[in-house]
Amino acid sequence: MFSKKKREKISETLLKSALANYKKQDGEFEFELHGETCKSQVCDTWGDGTEFSIRVDIGDYDLSVTGYYYPEKDNLESSDPKGKKAIAEKFL
Repeated sequence: MFSKKKREKISETLLKSALANYKKQDGEFEFELHGETCKSQVCDTWGDGTEFSIRVDIGDYDLSVTGYYYPEKDNLESSDPKGKKAIAEKFL
């Protein structure tokens, strides 16, 4: 297993990439990062732009991470990545 710092880095990389590719409309979309197709879902939780829930999946259960983004404070909270170590290493 990865150290806490590495787990945070993997999650942060995937979630920030999802936000960067987000087109300001709720729903699912795909983007490519480090040769992997990432399926992402970003939702304005309350409909007022104060909190966004984010989910990024790679493959069918190969790697998954979820989190919340608070734009007013530029704060990103994330779960530990779950999935295959070999895939996760690409995002360090």
